[in-house]
Amino acid sequence: MIGSSSAIKKIYSLIEKVSPTEVSVLITGESGTGKELVAREIHRSSGRAGAFVAVNCAAIPSDLIESELFGHEKGAFSGAAARRIGKIEAANNGTLFLDEVGDMSLPTQAKLLRALEEKSFERLGSNETLTSDVRIISATNKQLLKEEIPTGKFREDLFYRLSVVSVELPPLRDRKEDIPALVQSFCDRLASAHKKGEVIISKPVYDLFYRYDWPGNVRQLRNCIERAIVLADTQTITLDLLPLELQSKQDELKSDSKENGSPVDIASSISGSLKLKEAKKEFELRYIENILEQTSGNITRAAGLLGVHRQSLQQKIKDLGLTKRFVLTE
Repeated sequence: MIGSSSAIKKIYSLIEKVSPTEVSVLITGESGTGKELVAREIHRSSGRAGAFVAVNCAAIPSDLIESELFGHEKGAFSGAAARRIGKIEAANNGTLFLDEVGDMSLPTQAKLLRALEEKSFERLGSNETLTSDVRIISATNKQLLKEEIPTGKFREDLFYRLSVVSVELPPLRDRKEDIPALVQSFCDRLASAHKKGEVIISKPVYDLFYRYDWPGNVRQLRNCIERAIVLADTQTITLDLLPLELQSKQDELKSDSKENGSPVDIASSISGSLKLKEAKKEFELRYIENILEQTSGNITRAAGLLGVHRQSLQQKIKDLGLTKRFVLTE
């Protein structure tokens, strides 16, 4: 987990609180926000001795998902040539992670609910009742309560069983202040993995990173950096090394960049003698101050340009002590 924005700090706090407990956790958020990473961190911090076992419910055909979860005996169905241990049994004393749980079929949902309520299950083709001390963590990018349950695609009783605690991960566009730390981490790790030297991100690339909306979130940022590192002939990552979907946005964002000020230009004016934490705070202060000047203190317009929620921007303005410098309007 990388980042120090207020949004990601709330996630850290939730992880710290729920990890030592046995409650079921439902992690929601857009694709690429790091739901499995959060699940693994909860398991790692839980102290459970068993394994972390992941099941991608969207990748397994509906007629095989029950066998995947509960296991089967030899001859239970056509093709069952031998006994197979299910994921619930394999996760004994550990954590079972149900990724994309919103794609699970209704019959399997019913059987999973029964297993959770009774804390027991049977392998397919067997009458033997088994138990497994397993903690359930689920994840989905679907709106289960608002969209899937009203249309009958997901069981309401199972939803409440899985979501004793809900953790909603913010999209990258709502925590762009974490981009420097993410970029640095990805550059260090991926350059080492591909046996490259030190990687330098050019100013135009950094500028684009800040202004792009990242529909694929952190995963897309990571893949973008890895692609550039693999293709680069020098240490510097330039615009031509980025995926086409980012390059196509460059011209569109140029005029906006001229109007509102480049975050890279602001960053480059910060004294290099500052420690990283101090430099980041100074950068945030100058950049937000620049945007507020451009919008004459209009919170809604400023939040739109920054790609964050209005409430998040208001809190950030307060934290940085900018409330006394501007007459803020809605």
